[in-house]
Amino acid sequence: MAAPAWFLDTTNERFVFYLLTMAIMILVYVAYTWIVDSPAGKVLISIRENEDRALMLGYNTFWFKFLALLVASITAALAGVIHSLHQPVVTPNVAGLGWTVTALLIILIGGVGTISGALIGAAVFRLLQFYLEKWFGGASGILIGIAYVLLVLYLPYGIVGTWRARAFRLKEGWNRIGKLVKF
Repeated sequence: MAAPAWFLDTTNERFVFYLLTMAIMILVYVAYTWIVDSPAGKVLISIRENEDRALMLGYNTFWFKFLALLVASITAALAGVIHSLHQPVVTPNVAGLGWTVTALLIILIGGVGTISGALIGAAVFRLLQFYLEKWFGGASGILIGIAYVLLVLYLPYGIVGTWRARAFRLKEGWNRIGKLVKF
């Protein structure tokens, strides 16, 4: 069954579909950032770090985890709608191992526990995939694997996580230099 022609024809209006998808991605990013910065988001972060401590502080962790599951489910449903608009034939392969591993690689490359890490990880993964397939053809799979192993070895917290950790150390270093320079 094809997507309704009155809504959006993705074969003839690819740029409009791209803009719509980009707008939805920005809205979801802003919403996730707002949720993480809210008091409920702070409780969710504490649950992620140490659920027993959050329970001891008196938070009913079930409802906060339910909230996180609800937000993730709505986001997944929205992504499924966008995917089915672009590719109307949805097969069980969409939920296959390949897609799951790709999603995990994107998150690990970008940085676990960061919102912007997923975006940066997706961009890096897609650029690596595109250029390695363009330049090396069939051997690109092994090269993507090697690039992934190197990223994990040299950026253990992902791109964003490592950047944040090193930025803190750089700031601390500049503060030390500032103290040494002052008499």
